[in-house]
Amino acid sequence: MRIEKRTRPWPLITALIVSFVLGALITLISGPQTPRLGAATSGDARLAADVRASLTTEDGYQSLSAVRLQDGRSRTRASGPPETDTHRPR
Repeated sequence: MRIEKRTRPWPLITALIVSFVLGALITLISGPQTPRLGAATSGDARLAADVRASLTTEDGYQSLSAVRLQDGRSRTRASGPPETDTHRPR
């Protein structure tokens, strides 16, 4: 009669749990971050200040454009990093 030695699953289970926890931590640290409105602006500085003052938070905006129509004239403004700011006045 031959007796087989059974391997215990605990080392495998422990390795899987540790791998899962490390993967979750790495994902949380290096994962997507909430976009924030950058300091770069173009166009009317007064309009830029008015728009920034009206925002409750700058989180969630990567770039932002605004136009003010006043006395038959339009004033434009754009904010955000230059490489993502596609709404610059021409």
